Amino acid sequence: MKDFLRYLAAPAALCGFLVLPGTGRADITFQLTSPSPVSTNTNVGDYLQTSPTTVDGKAMTGPFQGQYILTITTDQNITLNTSNGGGQAFIDAADPTKLIGQVTIAAKIPPTQGFGIIEVNPFSNGTSGNFYLVATDTSGTVFDSRTVNGVIDPTHLFTFDGTGQNRVAAVGNGALIASLTLHVPSATNSIIKQVRVDATQGPVTTTTPEPSTLALALSGFVGFGLTGWRRLRRGRASA
Repeated sequence: MKDFLRYLAAPAALCGFLVLPGTGRADITFQLTSPSPVSTNTNVGDYLQTSPTTVDGKAMTGPFQGQYILTITTDQNITLNTSNGGGQAFIDAADPTKLIGQVTIAAKIPPTQGFGIIEVNPFSNGTSGNFYLVATDTSGTVFDSRTVNGVIDPTHLFTFDGTGQNRVAAVGNGALIASLTLHVPSATNSIIKQVRVDATQGPVTTTTPEPSTLALALSGFVGFGLTGWRRLRRGRASA
């Protein structure tokens, strides 16, 4: 048995070497970040309206400073309100009777390769409301903030009001965020006050192999050890 374990040890060590670099599956989590925002390296502003429903956002700080790094698209015609005095333009519905119910923030690729973090600060004109977030990573996997224990819970929502302190972040864990969509079941006419991002330029970590792949690799290593042990026993018997 000791000989068998010795033959198994080398491939098992190799298996550990292959698996350990990936500490978990890549995913995107969502967290309330008011009053303490997450650490990001890029503020976005100086919006440029490119269509009735779309604006581009420029990096005011960070590695892409001065470049347009994201596009914001809404489900209604919008206007930029720069009268707030806070340095950030509000994105308002052009027609107050047609309220904004969906806003998508998408990374411009290039210059970026996606974002490690997107933090948004929804805002309303004196009323309160609820919203949820849906993020898509650069591989096309979708993550929904309403997910609880693997199931969508339609009551699991974030809230916002007119205080301007409603920051929520989507955080990539081994994943880069390609887009983030904010859904507002009860629409409001002023929805984005601030956008902050972590302008990541490449993948963050590797991921753990699928269970079926890992099982196949382990079975191969065990078979390798068993074959070597049998050969050793035959060699000793013939000596």
